[in-house]
Amino acid sequence: MQGDEGNVSEWLAHPCLPWNHRLLNDSWRKTSVHYSESGKHCDQEGATLSHGFKPGWHAFSPSVGGAMAETCPQTSYCGAAAGGWLKGSHPSAVGQSVSR
Repeated sequence: MQGDEGNVSEWLAHPCLPWNHRLLNDSWRKTSVHYSESGKHCDQEGATLSHGFKPGWHAFSPSVGGAMAETCPQTSYCGAAAGGWLKGSHPSAVGQSVSR
């Protein structure tokens, strides 16, 4: 089909496809895990304590909660001295976008 190359390219680049995001499935990422149990980890790009957080799409596996926390985790949890969280809530419908 001529003219569909753009549609195929868009589909292949979709962030939900397994090859377009990094699956975060480390057990220490749970908000219930204190870093004294798991050791300290760091997702800062280029960090030496862990694997470094690369730019791009990421997904949380169900084994670690299935989604990024929506509230500030307690200090020293999530395998880090200071964990991160999503500012605001997740979209409520599939395909919905939110602005921050």
